Amino acid sequence: MLYKKSRLYASILVIIMLLGFYLPTTNGFNIVTHSALTDKISNGTWVWAPEAPPTPGGVYWNFWSPTNLVLGFFQYLPLAVYVHNDHQFIPILATNWTWNGNELIVTLRHPYYWDTVNGPKPFTAWDVWTTYMIGIRLFGWYSNYGLYNVTVINNYTVAFWFKGIYWKNLDRTAAVVLASYIGAPYFQFGKYAKILATLNTSNLALSSYLSNLTSYIQSLNVTPTSNGFYFPNVSSINDELMCWVANPYFEQAFPNSSIKYYPKMITYWSSGNTQTYNFLEDGILGYCVTAIPYSIYETIKSEGYIIYMACTYGGVGFYLNPQIYPFNNPIVRQALYYAINTTELAEAYAPDYISGPTNFAGIPSGFLPEFQKMLPSSFFQGLNNYSYNLQKATQLLEEAGFKKVNGYWVLPNGSQLTISIIAPSGFTDFVALSQEFATQLNAFGIKAQVYELSTSDFYSEFFSGDFEAAPFFTPFTDTIDAWRIASIIPQPPFNLSKPTWYIYNGENYTINVSQIVIQMHTLQYGSPQYINDTEKLMAWYNYWLPAIADVQKVEPVELNPYEANWNAILSTHNQTFISTILFPFIAYDFEYMGPVIGLLMGYIVPPGVTPHLPTYVKPTPSTTTVPPPVATKSSIIPIVGGILVVIIAVAVVFTIIRRRGKPE
Repeated sequence: MLYKKSRLYASILVIIMLLGFYLPTTNGFNIVTHSALTDKISNGTWVWAPEAPPTPGGVYWNFWSPTNLVLGFFQYLPLAVYVHNDHQFIPILATNWTWNGNELIVTLRHPYYWDTVNGPKPFTAWDVWTTYMIGIRLFGWYSNYGLYNVTVINNYTVAFWFKGIYWKNLDRTAAVVLASYIGAPYFQFGKYAKILATLNTSNLALSSYLSNLTSYIQSLNVTPTSNGFYFPNVSSINDELMCWVANPYFEQAFPNSSIKYYPKMITYWSSGNTQTYNFLEDGILGYCVTAIPYSIYETIKSEGYIIYMACTYGGVGFYLNPQIYPFNNPIVRQALYYAINTTELAEAYAPDYISGPTNFAGIPSGFLPEFQKMLPSSFFQGLNNYSYNLQKATQLLEEAGFKKVNGYWVLPNGSQLTISIIAPSGFTDFVALSQEFATQLNAFGIKAQVYELSTSDFYSEFFSGDFEAAPFFTPFTDTIDAWRIASIIPQPPFNLSKPTWYIYNGENYTINVSQIVIQMHTLQYGSPQYINDTEKLMAWYNYWLPAIADVQKVEPVELNPYEANWNAILSTHNQTFISTILFPFIAYDFEYMGPVIGLLMGYIVPPGVTPHLPTYVKPTPSTTTVPPPVATKSSIIPIVGGILVVIIAVAVVFTIIRRRGKPE
C-alpha cells in the first residue's frame, strides 16, 4: 500500500517537474514579478545628484566663486527664460519687458524677497544692477550682443543698453540676456558694482587692477542667499550629501509651483557616471539625467525606474575635409551620405543615439515643426532626402568619375578611394560611431580605418583642419538663433566667409555663410528677410553637407516612480510638453539643472496626486504611478494551461492505478 502511494506521489511530482518547462520563466516576457525598486524617497523630498563633491577649502556661497555650489533655479532665478522646446518666453523675476531703440526695459516682480540667514530682504532693481554690472564689466557678459551697460530706472525697473548691430534680433537677444541668474545681491556686492560703474574697463592701464578686483570678489566668503526654489542648509553638508529647505518667499510668490509638495531637497554628491549608476541601482535618486550604457539602462529599467529618452536638440555627424580631394566635391559627400544607414549607425551606441532626419540635414527633429511653421511648405520640396540608398550612392560616385573594381571604389586616376577617420579615445560614443561608420563604408567598397587619438590631440587636429573625416557636433539650433553654423563648423578647414555655390531645386546659387549669419543677428526674428536668410542657410547646408550621416543625441532621464507622478506627464502623449517638463532646453544652452519648468509651473506632483495640466495637453487617465503588478493576458494563458495539464495528469495517474487493481 505504501509502495503504491509512493509511486503515485512520485508520478505526480515528475509531471509537475515536467510542467515547469511550460510555465513562464524569469527569462521570458510573460513573467509577473514585483519591481526590485523600493521606496527610499522620504515623503515631501526632492532627491537627486546634480553636483560633484565640494572642493575642499572652496568658497561655496559666493555667486562669482569658481568653487561655488550654486544651483540655477534651485537657488537663484533668472529674469525670464525662452524655452526652445515649445518656443515661448516665461517671465520669472521679471513681469514684462519692452524695447525702446537699443534699450531693453525690464519691469521686475514685486514685492519679492531674498531668503537669507538673517531673514527676508527685499529684491529690487539694485540687485539686478549689481549682478549685471559685475557680469558686464569683469566677465564680459553678452559683449557679443553689444551689451555694454545696465541702469536703474526705479526700484523695480532696469534698463539694458546695447551698441552695434548684433542685438537687433530682439527675441534672440532678450532670450539670452534675460536668462542669467540673479545671484549677486546689492547688500553683498553692491559696493564693488559701484566701483565698476565709474571705471572704463576697456582701459588697458586698468587691467592689473581689474584682475585683482576680480580675484578679490571671487574670494569673498559670503553667507548663502536665495531667490530660488530652496535655501541651503549649510550645517547639513557631509561627504555624501547636503540638504536644502524650501524658500518661503518663493512659495508666496509662486503658490502654484511644485515646491509646496517638496519642502525639502537632498542633493547627493556624484564624482562621475559610475557613482551616479550606483545611486540609481540603490534606488535613492528621484530624478536623474546621465548617459548610461545599454546594460545599465536595461538593469534599472527592469528594476522599476521609468526612463524617458529626451531629445537634446543636437546631433553628431562626420565632417569631411573640403580641402582634401575628393571630399571637396559636394557630389562625393552626398554619395557617402546615401551610403550610410543612419539607423544602424545610431544603434552602435544605443540607446544614446537615434537616426537624424535625413530629409532635413543639419536640423534636429525636435526643431523641425518650428521650421515647418515658419517656412512655406513648397521650400521643403526642393531639399535632398539622404535616406539610405546604395543605388543613389553608386550613381553619384560614377557621375564623379569613380569606378568600382573588384568590389572597391577607385578614383579617376586609378588609385583606391580610402578614408582615414580620427576619433577621440575619451569619447566612447564617438569611437563607437566612427567604427560603425567605417564598417559601413568598407562594406560599400571604400577602405576606411579609424584612428583613436587622445582627446587633446583630436581637438588639436580637428580644429586645425588636419583630418580627412572626424565625428563632431552638428550646428544644431532653433529658428530664433540664426543657426550656430559659424561657431560649430571648424574653421579651418572650412572657410565660411568665402562665397560658396550650391544647388537648390535644380538652380545654382551663391552664398557667403558668415555674412548671412551676421545679418540674421541684426534682423528681427520672423521678418521677411530673416525667413529668406533661413531658407538660404538650410538649402546650402542640405546640398553642400559640411557633415554627413547625422545621428541625434538623446539623453536618458531616469525617473523614480516613488518621487513623482511621472505617468501623468508621460501619458499626455504631447512630446513638446513632455520634453519641456522633463528636459527643458532653455535660453542659449541646455538646461541640465533638472525639470525646472515642471517644478516652476506645478506640473510635477507626488504619486497619487493629480496635477493641473494645461488645457492643450491630453488629460491623464490615471494618477497611479506605481501600479501593483498584474498578470497580463499573455502571462495568464500559460499559467492556466499549466494548471489544467496538472489536473488532467493527476486524473490519468489515478485512472491507471485504479485499473491495475487493488493494492496488495
